Amino acid sequence: MNLTVGICGFQPGFETILRQEGIPFRVISEKNKNSLDDFAVLILGDKFSASTAEIIDFVKSGGMILTETETFAELFSLKTKRKKVSYLIADENSIFSQVGLVDIFSEIEIIKDKVAEILDGNLFIYRKKIGKGTAIILPFKVNSLL
Repeated sequence: MNLTVGICGFQPGFETILRQEGIPFRVISEKNKNSLDDFAVLILGDKFSASTAEIIDFVKSGGMILTETETFAELFSLKTKRKKVSYLIADENSIFSQVGLVDIFSEIEIIKDKVAEILDGNLFIYRKKIGKGTAIILPFKVNSLL
């Protein structure tokens, strides 16, 4: 079983986090285009290097993606709304309750359509089952938080 994370697009924030945690990853680019099936998880940036159809096929066949709301909405033609926030605090009963306070001082983006399950209502983190796979959707741009 391959547990390598594939990063599609420019994601220095996620690269930093993965290095700190010792999680193996490879950046997928037009030059070194691997099969998406080589990865356990794909992290999608604004400008992802794989085609929309490839990514949707990856998830439907059991893959997992971690992405920001803007990118997810683009993939699935959904409407979003923006909200300016200083900070977010995790729900005390969510799987993210140990996170505590998250300084944002920026805009977050939230899916307007009710298409996904809320993992944490205060952090606006969603999960969407797609075929046999799953998407985890973050409301903020990780790159802008580091």
